[in-house]
Amino acid sequence: MVKKVSLQAEIREEKNDKANIIREKGYLPAVLYGSDLKENKYLKVKDIDFAKALEVAGEATLVDLSINGEESTKVIIKDVQKDPVKDNIIHADFYKVNMKEKLEIEIPLNFINEPPAVKELGGTLVKNLETVDARCLPGDLIDHLDVDLSVLKTFEDSFKIKHLSVPENVELTEDIETPIVHVMETKEEVFAEPTVEEKLEGEEKKEEKSGEGEEPKDGEKKE
Repeated sequence: MVKKVSLQAEIREEKNDKANIIREKGYLPAVLYGSDLKENKYLKVKDIDFAKALEVAGEATLVDLSINGEESTKVIIKDVQKDPVKDNIIHADFYKVNMKEKLEIEIPLNFINEPPAVKELGGTLVKNLETVDARCLPGDLIDHLDVDLSVLKTFEDSFKIKHLSVPENVELTEDIETPIVHVMETKEEVFAEPTVEEKLEGEEKKEEKSGEGEEPKDGEKKE
């Protein structure tokens, strides 16, 4: 079941409110846009509130966004920008949805259970996808799809997009044969025993090296 997420925002004056000043006051700069909006709305939301909403909603859940205390608008978190050094969120994009128009979304994958090929055979789990592309109406949005790892019993097994259990009103837009996850055999590095010729060559090199730099014995002429 998709959780209900609400968020409060305030209008900001783009020319007067500089982004760094907004962040210093504990707010996050944001923008709202959508197909039926005449112009973008520049907003600010409390960074703590946004972080909580993002943790629950992700980018595939409807958010009830209230601006300046007015009646809420149905939006999705369309994009999140992070500082490349500090990795903290510095800006957010909200998209106002039309409940009658389908959305192109990325649904997060939720990996459940333990693969026998890892537990019993000592293999290494390899994830090829963390999300899957889909299309649906806003009212049919789902916050995740489960990937059951218990089916990975051998190194030949894989979980593909076609194995996902998807609600009827959600359409996956990727190749259904695309593998999501598999288990790779962990091979130990084996060192080959040196041949007789290699052993002899090694001994000769040791002798040559040990003979270098020796002082001439008494009576011997030094070259």
